Amino acid sequence: MFVYSIIAAIYLPFGITYGQLNGGLLYALRETNITEAFDNILIYPGYYYLLSLLVILSSSYYVYSYWKYGKKSKHILKQLIFLILFPFIFILLPSGDHVTDAVKQSIYFFENIEKFEQSFNSQPTWDIISVDKKNNNIVVVIGESVNREYLSLYGYHHQTTPFLNKANGIFIDGYIATAPFTTYSLSRTLAQTLDKEEINFANNIVTLAKQAGYKTYWISNQGVIGIHDSLISQIAMYADNIKFLNEKTSINRYRDDFDLLDELDKILVKDPSPKIIFVHMYGSHNNPCKRLFNYPNSYNLQYGIKFNCYLATLNKLDAFIENINNQLIQANKDYSLIYFSDHGQKMSFDENNQVMIQHSGKYKQGYKVPLFIIKSNIKDHIYTKKNLSAFHFLDLFANEIGVKSDQLSTEFKFEAFPLESNIMVKTYDELAYYDELLDDKIIDQ
Repeated sequence: MFVYSIIAAIYLPFGITYGQLNGGLLYALRETNITEAFDNILIYPGYYYLLSLLVILSSSYYVYSYWKYGKKSKHILKQLIFLILFPFIFILLPSGDHVTDAVKQSIYFFENIEKFEQSFNSQPTWDIISVDKKNNNIVVVIGESVNREYLSLYGYHHQTTPFLNKANGIFIDGYIATAPFTTYSLSRTLAQTLDKEEINFANNIVTLAKQAGYKTYWISNQGVIGIHDSLISQIAMYADNIKFLNEKTSINRYRDDFDLLDELDKILVKDPSPKIIFVHMYGSHNNPCKRLFNYPNSYNLQYGIKFNCYLATLNKLDAFIENINNQLIQANKDYSLIYFSDHGQKMSFDENNQVMIQHSGKYKQGYKVPLFIIKSNIKDHIYTKKNLSAFHFLDLFANEIGVKSDQLSTEFKFEAFPLESNIMVKTYDELAYYDELLDDKIIDQ
């Protein structure tokens, strides 16, 4: 019982927020660096940790009481502590046999990691029928933690995206991320996925572009310690040219996303060949105030500094996209600029009515993300309100770069795509219907 209670105490802040321990949370833990872990710890209310401390102290007292008074003791406080501890242990740990379930989750986690690594070590099996290169410069920007409900582009009351509100392009209102956190989401968005579960990492967005004859670049503000540190960084390693702003730090330090613009400019100036440049932002990740650097925060809503900082990071995203668009215009070649976010965020309130910004697998807000394309040959602002699963992003991408393959659908294009019903998402531990998830109100005062 003492061991159970200590495990429950450690997991308690996460369990209150995310529910029972599962394979998805283990994946997220593996892909989190020290900086991100520290930021995640800071987002939870202080009383969560006081509860953890209470469990640890109570458990210690229970052990002491048992040792001092023996099995037959009717020590009231001891029995009371047992009654307090048991619900925490029962609710927060997996149902059924606690130890057995936890072991099964860990085995499942490590078995899949091995499977993914085997997939990475295999050769791509893309079967391309034809390639019709349309644009010389294609930039794919991968955002982080953006809930589209807070972009004025999609109707948010406060002005957060003045450039995107009027930009010429195709803006999709209804794009649904595959999963509520980076690893699960991007692995299923950027690599070929069969039945939404089996992932062929060798058949990914980079290998498809390379096999189609494009030169590929990957520039990232997401941290990497080694080339096998992250499932997503392993996809990046397929690119012809790779630049991680944080790759030389063992503990990932913060870098401004605007630093990525300098790297992009170097590529556009040096390389005149047809190319695809993947830009992976740090975006609006947990503790958004640290993502702003010198960028101004003009928001002053009543729900706390972190929420205002989150809105400011969205405004910074708007400026970031505008800068890239200007760089592509200055390059004086036909271009496409694609943006999407890996997952959304849910807003909830702490005991002081201050907003907490969190991942969520149970709410639609964890999956509501922006998707748009700005192209040199689009002369209007086209707004499409229709649901579209991110499981089809590779289809969209292939059609945009002019690739035809029997392994990819020709139905999904930015200009037109079929109406989808019964869209499924990958939660922390299972597939679920998106329409059956909870829906939260937008904070808009």
